[in-house]
Formats: sequence, structure tokens, C-alpha cells
Amino acid sequence: MLNTPQMLNNLVSSPDTPVRLRADLLGPGTRPPLWKWTVTFFGGAPVMIPATVVGDPLQAQSSTIEFPIKDVGQYGVSVDVDSGLRCSDNTIISVNAPGRGLYLLRVTPPASLAMGIPAQEVRRVSDPGNPTIEDIDLLSGTKVSIAPQDASRHFIPSYVHVSQLSSGVAVDGDTAYGPFDAFLLANGVYDVLIVPQGALAPMVLTAATAATFPVTLSVDEGIMVNGSSVDGDGVPLGGTRVMLRAGIRPSTLGVSDDAGQFSLRTRPGVQSAVIEPPPGAGLPEARVAINPGIAIDGNTTIKMAWKSFARGEFSVTVKTSDGSAPVAGCRVHVESEEASIFPDVGLLTVFGTPPTTIVATGPVRAEVVTDAAGLARFPNLPNGTSWGYKITVVPPETLPDAALTTADVVLSGTGSAMTIPLGRRVTLTGTLLPKSATTGVRVIARDQSGGIAARLTSAIVGDQGNYSLTVEPGQGRVYQLMADPPTGSGLARTVLDQKNAPSIDSAIATYTVNSAVSFTGFVRTGTRMIGDAMVQAFCLGRPPACGDSTWPVAEAVTDADGRYVLALPAPGHLP
Repeated sequence: MLNTPQMLNNLVSSPDTPVRLRADLLGPGTRPPLWKWTVTFFGGAPVMIPATVVGDPLQAQSSTIEFPIKDVGQYGVSVDVDSGLRCSDNTIISVNAPGRGLYLLRVTPPASLAMGIPAQEVRRVSDPGNPTIEDIDLLSGTKVSIAPQDASRHFIPSYVHVSQLSSGVAVDGDTAYGPFDAFLLANGVYDVLIVPQGALAPMVLTAATAATFPVTLSVDEGIMVNGSSVDGDGVPLGGTRVMLRAGIRPSTLGVSDDAGQFSLRTRPGVQSAVIEPPPGAGLPEARVAINPGIAIDGNTTIKMAWKSFARGEFSVTVKTSDGSAPVAGCRVHVESEEASIFPDVGLLTVFGTPPTTIVATGPVRAEVVTDAAGLARFPNLPNGTSWGYKITVVPPETLPDAALTTADVVLSGTGSAMTIPLGRRVTLTGTLLPKSATTGVRVIARDQSGGIAARLTSAIVGDQGNYSLTVEPGQGRVYQLMADPPTGSGLARTVLDQKNAPSIDSAIATYTVNSAVSFTGFVRTGTRMIGDAMVQAFCLGRPPACGDSTWPVAEAVTDADGRYVLALPAPGHLP
């Protein structure tokens, strides 16, 4: 039985918002159940959506998944379970786009407030005809002390991450010096990730404040997973690093010895795997996704056997932009091109119930720092006519004008070498309208390219709306340009453009910064007004109605009387 009675069928979602669903098995079976989930988006041609298994199956009678909402429309969810008897269930979830003027307001009370009020999110509609926002009445939290203990009731130093499932609110803590106190909402549901120091398996529990939070938080060892790793010739690989993961919960790290043997601790259930070969082995990273995943129980052992790969030496010499001198201290990062991720790096054999063999995929990744001669040597990289690599050179901080520089190469034969002159940052010049109002606006460029990100860069607009800022040059790099006006300017934060970085200094298009309407609201708890609280407004929806739902379109700090003013985009302007 899916827990659909708790699910609304008219959800409103921003991009990549996760949906969590649990299925309960109501009858006993003849053996531990095996769960299989399928999520399908019906938007034109049906599209399969990968789902992640989350939580600890402390009871084999239930299974929980998360999947991302990629677009509005209908999502079909089916679950099949085999416990000696086969049964299944399914449901349809409808997802709608947010209405115009709907904003998510995230309120973070001051840390000095000794009232136990956690950060909270509410949804509010902006009406330019009535620029007053309904009061935000914050709820008091219930204090929960998180103090993990082992089986002997000794306290365990641990990293703790508490995240509210229905919002972006999360808090982090450390129990190395005593219990970590968190304030949780009575109507909230939270994931609590606990990563103990030492050899105990991390765990995740789902709790709704003190009502379901265990008084004594006991962390057992988990289950041991033993394994081995060998190369394409069957030779044991020492130094292999193995990590399993189920949702936000990792395993402990397993590192193989000289005989290729490793062990780690985790919790039962289906998990993904990342297996990193030892440095210099000349092998790709091996990955197994959560679908199909690895079914882990108390008797599971695993073996990673890489394929044989032709390998050769590759070296990079980094020089100044004019090629006149070598540059020491550069990070040279080599990684498979996205289209060249190996579809078959070897076989992961899972000796469990039932035993399975999974074809692992993965990229090649390596990084070396250049020596005094500007040389970075990679003595053992897989090569072949179809295997392309992207080379990224990160210059040292002692060269502030040098650019993060990339190059592409296909390695073949027994060896290859190349020289890369560092690029120089390029200057973008532009104008913001209206010229008379944009003086003092900050223009921000955020790298959206993936991989190693360029550093954030910004510039202040001068007289007549003119500005210039420096960015990393071309080579497929994409920037998101944003305008952040000063308080009281009458302008709203604006996503200006998604811009391909040029290879030379360039003048870019003229952009208009959105005008703003000032909305006033108050933050309180009951009859008490809350000052010094941070209020952030996020637009809801997808482009073009919403430029970037992850970036606050406005923010303000409340006065002593709880009053705040948000400069939200005027009607007809994009957030």
C-alpha cells in the first residue's frame, strides 16, 4: 500500500523539487522482500525518472524513494515487491506550475534569539495593488538533543545534518563536545543524518520533532561488507577506495590493503557505489547507480574486477600566456569528456541473495601539480582513438590575471605530451538600463559550465550605467549574469542573461534591470515581533517565468519591530 492518502494530487513545484513516497507491505512473506520502483513522467512521450532509495530499511516491511520533479504534468509511480508472494501498487501524482506572483519566503531568526524558533518557509502572493505581505507568524520549535550512543551507551562524536523534507531548511552540528540541540517544528518531518567518527556505519532516521524522536539515540555498528579489487590481469589492487550510498546516507570508507581486500560498514538496502582505483593505476573510476543498485544484506560481499586497458604516459607543460616561461604550482586536472565516460570499466560481482554481476561505468580522473619546470606527468592513463579527455589548468593565486584554462585531447599510442599556455582573463563591458538609476548596481557573473568552476566575479556599475568585469575566457564556458541593485534604488534583482564567455575582450548586450515594487511585511511569533531576522524571497516556477529559483530575488533584515521591506519585481517583469 502506497502512502497516497498523505499525498496531495495538486502539488506546486519548482524545478528539481524532490518528492518522497513510501510503500508499506501489509502481510508477511516467506522471505525478506525485494522492492522495485518505477517512476514515469507522462509529458508527451513517457520518460522514465530515476528514483533514489532513501532511509534505512530497519523494517523490511516498508520502502521509501525520492525522485525529482523535472516539469509540470503527471507522474506515475509503481512499486512491486516480491516476498515469496508478488504484489504491486501504483498511483498518479499531478504537478502544477506556481501561479503568478507566488513567492517562497524563507525566514531565519537571529541566532541570539533564545526562544527556540527554527528557520521556516512560507508561501505568499504579491499583489501590487496592495503592497502589504501577510504577517509571517513563526512557530516555536521543540528542542531535540541529539547525542548518539553506541551499544555500550557511550557517547559517539558525530557529524549531524538535520534537513526538513518540505523545505530547503537544514542545520548542521557536531557532537564532539556534547549533545547537539536542534529545534524542530511540530508539523515538520525531518531527515537526521548521523555520521559517527570511527568504524560505525552512518545512519538516517526520519523524525517529526520530539513526538517521534527517540529519547536514546543508539547507533549500532551496522553490517560489514567485505570485498576485493583486482585489475584487468587479476592482480590485487591496494589503495582502492570504496564508498556505498543510499540517498543522503554514505557508508564508511573502505580502503583495500596490498592483497586487494577491503571492508566497510553500512546499513541494509539497495545502494549505489563509487570505487576509485589507487592513484597511478591507470584505471577509470567504477560507478554503479542506484538503479539497478547493489542489494546489501548481512551476508553480502563484493568484488570489483576492472577490464584491461591500453595505457600510456601523458604530460602537460604549462607556460605563461606568451609561452616564454614555465609556471609552477598549477593544478592540472585530467578528466574524461562527458561523451567519453567509459560504458564498461569492468564487472562488480555481488555475492549475496541473489548473487548478481553488474557492469560498472565511470570516468578517468587525475590531478597533478606542475613542478618548477611547469611539468605535470601522468604516467599511466587509459588511451585509445575514441577516448577524449578535458584538461583543466588552474593557475596559482600568485597569478591573478591568469585564467582557468582548458584544452581537449585524445590519447593514443604509448605516450603523448602537450604544452598549454595559460589564458588571460577577458574583460566584458556593458551597459545597464535605465542609465539614470543603475549607478551602484552590482553585476555578478556565475560560472554555469560544470566541472571545475571559475571563481565568482562582480563589478559595480558606474555613471551612465556602464560597467566592466573580468571573466575566464571562452572554451565553452557559460556565465549567468545577474544584477543586484542597492537597497532603496527602486530596482529589483534581475537575471540578465546566460552568456557564452568570449575569447577576447568584448562589449556585450545592453540589459534592462527590472523595476521593483516595495512590499512591507512583519515577522512575529504570537504577539512578539522579531527583529534582526533574515527574510529571503525565492521565485517559484521555471524559466522564463522564473529566472533562477535557487537565487533569492530579494532579501531584507527585519527592524526591531519585526518590519521588513522586500523589493520584488514589478508586474510583467521576470524575477
